[in-house]
Amino acid sequence: MERSPGGLAARSAAATAAVPAAGHRALTRFQMWGIGLLSAGHFLLDGYLGFLPALWPLLIEKYSLSLTEVGLVATMMPLLLFPTQPLFGAADDRGHGRILLLVGPLMCAIGLCSIGVAPSLWAFVAFVLVGRIGNAMYHPVSARLVTASIESRAGL
Repeated sequence: MERSPGGLAARSAAATAAVPAAGHRALTRFQMWGIGLLSAGHFLLDGYLGFLPALWPLLIEKYSLSLTEVGLVATMMPLLLFPTQPLFGAADDRGHGRILLLVGPLMCAIGLCSIGVAPSLWAFVAFVLVGRIGNAMYHPVSARLVTASIESRAGL
């Protein structure tokens, strides 16, 4: 077997890379756009939640929070995702995916963008709750849609 760059091994590797594996079809432009939009939505929704820790010093001052209260609210946020996400997955299985895909990001954006105008700690917690539930609505539906759109290319 030849070991030069243009040898048999290099041509074999190039031929293997150019031909999709058996059973794999190339994704259409529509599928790639769909995956891209769902990924961008996921990035933005999780980004909303990611900016909250940077706001804690301002929120502590605005609401005169103790570190215990900050810890309770910070602990509450991820815990809200776990019990609600399977419920939204069940709603998606029953055919309500389109509603969840539209309402979820809207709730997340409105809830988390409203925390700056919350008049009290409880209003702040309610806005975080609305935003977190909106985030939980999006995840099961988007996971199903990406899986359905890539068909047999699960590694993508």
